[in-house]
Amino acid sequence: MPELIAGKYEVVEVIGRGGMGTVYKAVQQSLNRVVAVKMLSEELASDLEFRARFQQEAIMVARLNHPNIVAVYDIEPHKHTFCIIMEYIEGESLQAKINHGAPLAETVVARIGAQVGRALNYAHENGIIHRDIKPDNILVTPQGAAKVMDFGIARFLESKFKTQTGVCMGTPKFMSPEQVTGKSVDAQSDLYSLGVCLYYCLTARPPFDGENAIAIATKHLYEQPSPPSEINTSITPAFEKVIMRSLEKNKAARYENGEEMARDLEAAISAKTPVRLMIDGVKDIPDGATHRMESVTSSRMHTLPPEPPLPERPPVAERTPTGVRKLTENAEREKKAHDETVRVNPGTAQPGETGAATPLGMPPLKGLVHRWWPAVGAAALIMAALIYAILSMRPDVNTANQGGANSTAMAAYAKINGETSALVSQGRVEEACQQWETFHAKYPGYEPSLVSEKLDWLTAQLPPTSKTDILAKRRDSKGKTYTKNPARYFLAKAYFEGARDFYRVQSGNYSGDAYLALLDRQLSATLDKKRSPDNALNAVKARDLHAQAKKYLTTPGAEATSAAETCMMDAISFDPANYACWLALAEFYQARGYADDALVLLKYIERNAPPGSDERQRAKQYLLSMGA
Repeated sequence: MPELIAGKYEVVEVIGRGGMGTVYKAVQQSLNRVVAVKMLSEELASDLEFRARFQQEAIMVARLNHPNIVAVYDIEPHKHTFCIIMEYIEGESLQAKINHGAPLAETVVARIGAQVGRALNYAHENGIIHRDIKPDNILVTPQGAAKVMDFGIARFLESKFKTQTGVCMGTPKFMSPEQVTGKSVDAQSDLYSLGVCLYYCLTARPPFDGENAIAIATKHLYEQPSPPSEINTSITPAFEKVIMRSLEKNKAARYENGEEMARDLEAAISAKTPVRLMIDGVKDIPDGATHRMESVTSSRMHTLPPEPPLPERPPVAERTPTGVRKLTENAEREKKAHDETVRVNPGTAQPGETGAATPLGMPPLKGLVHRWWPAVGAAALIMAALIYAILSMRPDVNTANQGGANSTAMAAYAKINGETSALVSQGRVEEACQQWETFHAKYPGYEPSLVSEKLDWLTAQLPPTSKTDILAKRRDSKGKTYTKNPARYFLAKAYFEGARDFYRVQSGNYSGDAYLALLDRQLSATLDKKRSPDNALNAVKARDLHAQAKKYLTTPGAEATSAAETCMMDAISFDPANYACWLALAEFYQARGYADDALVLLKYIERNAPPGSDERQRAKQYLLSMGA
């Protein structure tokens, strides 16, 4: 840490670090005032074009004079980078406030939100869009004043995205739908991000979260957020309305400007509302509101921890063309879990359990309850035993019927399974598909995973000109499945591009373009990282995996075949520019009857492999032989 920056600013201490650089607390010697000095990382500052453009933007930001915007005083070069001299703010970031105090009271959140809204409105009127509104970029003083920082920086990260590893424009959890797809960003994008921040403050969780940036961005595009009152029941309808309007997917449905949003936030808390939470020991009671009588529950409301987040459903197992064994094992595990759940009746009171509901019709007298409850309970048990005895006489018939149905389904399954090979060899794939679809509709509960696998295998063999809508949906679905695993992003891109080929022929529009835009951004950074000297061993790993896959293919059995497929996929993940790995996977699918998967990969090789490469020539020959 330098002791003196630009010969003017004496460094006192480090007050923050991030992906862009380090922030120091310093004293400006000429004016004897405390300032904050943000020193950009040398990686960012090394780009001369970036430095020139950012310095121009910084001049514009320095002209912003608003009480809720961190003032920029100056820019100073320092060695191989440069420093931004800013107003020093005593306080903490909104993120820190959320970390140790969420959910925050509506009044606190509304005051912060209104100040930020007006700061954004002022900046927007002066032609500056923030592009990265998030709790880390909002400072809150001990007096409750909100200050927005880092205006203009995200704008230039956009041009650096494809060349700077690990740097992205915006933060996925707080980005607007149009921002994640790379479309033009305007004032309403900033207000969407502000709405996400307010949601986060009131619920202690963002409206959308996921295992990776692609998953989160996808939810911003296509999923509706849960109303925050479902998580924090103290949120009033008026406040919730403001948040949900700011989170509209359609920009036209959002707030037009920050001033309008600020007024609605203030109006939402101006109504007389009951006590909801306590912040810093002071009850949140609007002026003139009626005080509620204290009770044990209400007086301790502020000490209760927030409700734990609902557990996320486990991810669906990744289905691959040769994953029959995996699907069968998953189905067996799910059935065991279901049987175990059904075995226990969660509604039955356990011995010694307290808080049981009083039976309807019982006199509301404590003595009578204690006197008659044992008798009523005994009578209920006797009645339940009689009902069980009556019902237990029927399962023999039901079981027999079910057994007969299973026998019929088993016979039909064996018949169709035997006919499928003959139909496929005769080129009557569509007819085979129809038979399996009819079987599944008639016996939906019989071996659903195996039937689904059989249908997928048959669908993959359909001629591209026969049922393009089915093939397009299949490719799109596989692409979305692969986005759940960062190691399969390149395969996801191949399948999305394959689906787009079909949709563009049909209608010219493909909704998956948003996925492709996100993947292109993510994969550009991934490629740069894989090309760096520190990751030179990736190519060796890919070759080793490729060789291992060949060994697996010489071993009989479904387990070895599945392992070979996984090895080839992993090889592509380690070295996506090694098109021999892509070609090997395409040949693997072609040999097993998954013609559509082979087509997807061959088209990808044709698009991306070097023009004179052997892999590209072989891919073209394969495509010609397949009539594509």
